[in-house]
Amino acid sequence: MRGSGGGRNETSGARSRTASAGGSTTEVRNVLNQWLDATNSGDFDRQARFYGSRVSNYYGKRNFSRRAVLADKRNRLGGAQAVNLRAEKPRIQVSPDGRTATLRYRKPYSIVGGKRPKSGVVNSELRLEREGGEWKIVGERDLGRGRKKS
Repeated sequence: MRGSGGGRNETSGARSRTASAGGSTTEVRNVLNQWLDATNSGDFDRQARFYGSRVSNYYGKRNFSRRAVLADKRNRLGGAQAVNLRAEKPRIQVSPDGRTATLRYRKPYSIVGGKRPKSGVVNSELRLEREGGEWKIVGERDLGRGRKKS
């Protein structure tokens, strides 16, 4: 599977305060961009490195293992000719202690070919926690339909 390469991540949205002790919004923004790149390139092994050992909320399912998340992603995206996810206008909030972060963003997506081709726009949320000094995704969900572009 190859990403379309046409979409860049638009991460120049509103800035939130930067927390102390390495919990900066810049670090979280970098994780978001790297995760999107891994997703768009179809590199499931690289995607796995962004998830915590347990994902407390994965699209309405509770307490998923990293292995279960990746199995679901392979099922949904495996065989796709192109995947293009973007994060538009991300809003990043880092906790005062710098240990957790919440990202909310508008997610235009397109999946071409494969088992479930589709496209659309949804508002999404990622929750991250520090695990072994690195930011890891511990929650991933869609919040609802985004507005169509004019």
